[in-house]
Amino acid sequence: MAIDYTSVAEGALQALADAGQAMTLTVPGASTYDPATATTTAESTPYACTGVLLPPGAMNGSGFIFGPDVLVRAQGLAFVAASGLAATPAPGCTLTIGTAPWQIIGTDTLSPAGTAVLHALALVRG
Repeated sequence: MAIDYTSVAEGALQALADAGQAMTLTVPGASTYDPATATTTAESTPYACTGVLLPPGAMNGSGFIFGPDVLVRAQGLAFVAASGLAATPAPGCTLTIGTAPWQIIGTDTLSPAGTAVLHALALVRG
């Protein structure tokens, strides 16, 4: 019997909705330069998501993989449901939890059989 990983992803979303809270992932857009005004602008796109914020050190031994210095610098960690999220979190994106913005400095995704279930995010304040 094959495992339905889409159903697993939906279960992860429900579990995080029960234990966590609504969040906003903001993905920076490409910058454009206006030579007439000598200014650069970038459009960002917000995506609603659901997750849970964890204290630093909570992912030690979890099996998620980050760069060698990422967990040392992380001030917070988050699990974010992949189900229904139209963007993939990446370093440089912002995760807003309540009114507090957090910068994503590292990511790893649980993707059994190529189906994204859960994003693990290393965060710094600001």
